[in-house]
Amino acid sequence: MRDKRYRYKDMDEEFTSEYNLDNHYDKHVKNRKEYSVSKEEYEAIADKLQRTPIDNKKIFGYISKVDDKEAYVKWNKDTEDFVVYVYKKDKPYTISLYKKTYREYNSEMWDSYLGEIPAGK
Repeated sequence: MRDKRYRYKDMDEEFTSEYNLDNHYDKHVKNRKEYSVSKEEYEAIADKLQRTPIDNKKIFGYISKVDDKEAYVKWNKDTEDFVVYVYKKDKPYTISLYKKTYREYNSEMWDSYLGEIPAGK
């Protein structure tokens, strides 16, 4: 098992747990073939999207309810990347990253929408 915190290029990214990272990487990369990337690249895609500000042109997002907890979601219109993350002490922790069409994004949004993401989140 690798050290919980590590650096990949200019990224300081963490999933909520090592188990969660392995589970979602296996599900979305190995099994569903949504991405053709290493585990570190998968984490970097999640990190970049969750740190990109919403502009409602290319990057969209909202606050959602995930397992009775407040989480943030962002979706990239161009790549169809969809990231779900939470904050712990001002640091984002990824729950999952996967592909979603606009229709899937819009449909799910209305099922779990709690509000707009504040600036900087």
